[in-house]
Amino acid sequence: QLPFLSDDYVFISRLLTPAGILAPGQFFRPLFHAVFFGLGKLAGFDPGWFHLLGFLLHFGCSLLVFQLGRRICSDFRSAYFIFIMFLLNPLQSEAVVWVSGLQELLWVFFALLGLQFLTSRRTLTWPAVFAASLCWAAALLSKETAVCLLIVIPLCDYAIYGFSRGVRQKTAYMFLGLLVMLYLVLRQNFATVPAEFLAFPNLYMAKNFFITPFRLFSFPWNQAVLVPLAIIKMVLVVTITVIVFPPFLRVQSQRRTALGIALIFAGILPVYRMLHIMADLQNSRYLYFSALGWGIVLACLLYTSDAADEEDSVDLGGRR
Repeated sequence: QLPFLSDDYVFISRLLTPAGILAPGQFFRPLFHAVFFGLGKLAGFDPGWFHLLGFLLHFGCSLLVFQLGRRICSDFRSAYFIFIMFLLNPLQSEAVVWVSGLQELLWVFFALLGLQFLTSRRTLTWPAVFAASLCWAAALLSKETAVCLLIVIPLCDYAIYGFSRGVRQKTAYMFLGLLVMLYLVLRQNFATVPAEFLAFPNLYMAKNFFITPFRLFSFPWNQAVLVPLAIIKMVLVVTITVIVFPPFLRVQSQRRTALGIALIFAGILPVYRMLHIMADLQNSRYLYFSALGWGIVLACLLYTSDAADEEDSVDLGGRR
């Protein structure tokens, strides 16, 4: 029942004709624009159909998260926990139920699908590398945030197989680097990066970048309702922090825990200047991909097994 809101009307007015898909503007997101335009023409800009696509994409992302979790943790229980944390986390609501949130859903879906192709087996094949590259191109054309794949892909590859997958692994990284360069060159013809976005971050931005994800993931509900009850919010956050974070000091599963933390920050790095999430969870869509990293962190803390501990002590290049 949620109607079009805010930016939705900007896209509707821009995408009344196919020419709007590639029209110059502040951003370059032609795949998202094409999906928005196509669905608008087919469904007469009925928001219900946009919501249906949003729910389907979110569930698809969650299934891909489950598959990736199984490869990272080698454990069905941990993977299922990561899946549930990603699927039902309250912080996912804005990206899923707001029509303009389709941008987040599209780039994350294609990014995860590319990782699915890349990590499906230890021995890389050219079809897998090609399919993954196509998916990553789609992710980049959905939203600029997908440039974080330059960090995400090597991190996940290393966590699952290590850097010992042969010459095709290096070729896959070369393809990705070339893909991003071509994308940036193409993007220059349609949108420019504001000079202030490349400025060195000040202390406030750095604090926001490092604290915001953990503050919100530790208490992922509308915190605006607790403004008159600040002491309750403080007690809840401190309690969750005391329960969750001391296990980081354990030796067990530190590698996987570090991967989860790295994925949290990789997902928000391209938007570090805009990372201001309100107490009522407005702008929480920026943490959509980062929920994968948070799920991995919690799964490592809750489901650490002796087998996983032993595996962590084995050389990464030969453990599988």
